[in-house]
Amino acid sequence: MNAQGDEFAAETPRLSALVAAGVEFTPGSDGEGRFTHLVGVREWPAMGQADVVLIFSQTDAVASRGDHDGGVLWECEGTALDVANALLELPTPGTALAPRLARPGPSLVARRRPVMTSGDIPAPECL
Repeated sequence: MNAQGDEFAAETPRLSALVAAGVEFTPGSDGEGRFTHLVGVREWPAMGQADVVLIFSQTDAVASRGDHDGGVLWECEGTALDVANALLELPTPGTALAPRLARPGPSLVARRRPVMTSGDIPAPECL
């Protein structure tokens, strides 16, 4: 395995688990068509909710669950691995422990912060 393959070894099983859990990924690009990030979406149509995850790098990812009215039920930011794990642990909408109280948007995903430039990796921040 080459160095690039080793670099993403920790994230690959968790991203595969997200796909198995119903998250559909598509590539995101800038205005010139260059790949910049992954966009993952998992819809819960019966509940009027959706989960969205943006992965910019191993150290920079955000995710949120929103409702059909634009309310934010849950959000998280941190490393790709932390955000993937948090999303996988998030209870299914409509179950006893699923987030129910929405706050007005926009979510972290919608108001995307600038790409980190420092070498610091923040602790995941999940609501």
